[in-house]
Amino acid sequence: MKKIVSISLICISLVMCQSAFAISPIAIAFFKSLAVPGWGELTNDNKVGYIFIASEISFWTAHFIYNNESKLKETAYYEYALKYAHIRQDSYAEQYYDDLAHYNSSYEYNDFNDNQYSEENAWNWDSRDNRTQFGVLRTQSIDYDDKAKIMIGAILLNHFISAINSARIANAKHKSKFSIQVDFIKDLTPILKAEYKF
Repeated sequence: MKKIVSISLICISLVMCQSAFAISPIAIAFFKSLAVPGWGELTNDNKVGYIFIASEISFWTAHFIYNNESKLKETAYYEYALKYAHIRQDSYAEQYYDDLAHYNSSYEYNDFNDNQYSEENAWNWDSRDNRTQFGVLRTQSIDYDDKAKIMIGAILLNHFISAINSARIANAKHKSKFSIQVDFIKDLTPILKAEYKF
């Protein structure tokens, strides 16, 4: 998230410095939309910019909702384990929670694995149903966290697509000999190509 904000601030700074340097309107539109999706389109009187802005708001809203739900479920499964598996109040590694979801007790885990849990990290579920419910809560937390990460990817993609689109629109509007395109090399790595014909 810090990277997105940093990139946006750099792009806004470049746009603000446009009067000091001879920057083409295409580059200005590109960097505006890279900073704030839709800004470059709206600058060039294209209403598609509103779609990019609405998408940005939707993706950020979804990210915060999913992230919040993940934290709530994480708290719920931790408190559930305190109550029904009788673990100590402490912070634990992800592997510990995975083992907690798959074994009825630390003694059962120790019977089948070389990495033994000590008494201070011991657990003993009251019932299989409680262990199953813990697993459900943990899976929900992980799923929400994954969805929050997907939304960050969608946000980055929205910035990139809007930037390319606004450069294309500015190019058509200003009838420049400037072209911008995305190509892929052999290992499917994207390459952004910008060309200006004199």
